[in-house]
Amino acid sequence: MPKPTAEIEIDEQLAQALISEQFPELAHNKIQFVASGWDNTNFKLGTDYVLRIPRRAIGAELLEKEIHWLSRLKPLLPIPIPAVVHIGKPTSHIPWNWAIYPWYNGATADLEPLASKEALRLIGFLQVLHQNQPNPGPINPFRSMPLAEKADDTIKRVEAIEAKEPIYSSKLLEIWERALATPVVDSPCLIHGDLHPLNIITKENTIAAIVDWGDLCLGDPATDLASLWILFADRAVRQEALTHYGATEHLIARAKGWAFFCSTVLLETGLEDEKYWGIGKRIVNNLA
Repeated sequence: MPKPTAEIEIDEQLAQALISEQFPELAHNKIQFVASGWDNTNFKLGTDYVLRIPRRAIGAELLEKEIHWLSRLKPLLPIPIPAVVHIGKPTSHIPWNWAIYPWYNGATADLEPLASKEALRLIGFLQVLHQNQPNPGPINPFRSMPLAEKADDTIKRVEAIEAKEPIYSSKLLEIWERALATPVVDSPCLIHGDLHPLNIITKENTIAAIVDWGDLCLGDPATDLASLWILFADRAVRQEALTHYGATEHLIARAKGWAFFCSTVLLETGLEDEKYWGIGKRIVNNLA
């Protein structure tokens, strides 16, 4: 799945212009490009902040959701999340709101893997997050839907991946089919929706922060529990965390299905970007 084309090209000069125009008190800070994701381009601002600027319209919508929800969730959650510090307004340079968040020192979890003990920390975080069932709550057309609605596209991705390297064994395909056949009996709750290693900041192999909440929505808690197969290779560590959460067999089956789905997205993206291929391959190995 190639990264969508930017609707607006964003560089350090544009970032500097936005800061100088709207937050001149911060204009003395050095601006350093960090990464350009699917929806936002990120710059480190000085030592304390990160600047997130939407690169396409859907990214602007997701940013508005972060602005609305993260300040409400931050006091409740036992692991730091980046509630917005300043909100930038549309200008002649960019037609959407943009935002300044706190910067968290560390590496992403693909570069600095998590210690095993962090599985229980993560599951405790998810227990608190999943207790929230607001009505109305945010809806995400890609994460709020049942896993079964992703079946056709997922198998197409599997076929594209297999054309490069035979990765998906019959056992893995059985895990996928079992997940599709498992009913969703859990009530929709608030989920992060995108808990892969690039969205987890680590420091000394512990979770320093969980970032990039654009996919936050009401959805199946299994979507987030899939992170156990995405982040932890030790089967016993995953099982201890699932037991602590109180996960049922149905919930575990769907969580493995969501992990399978995530592997196909990352591996397909990895056909063009080796970084994503490595992350997707590790998920496949953990499911095997």
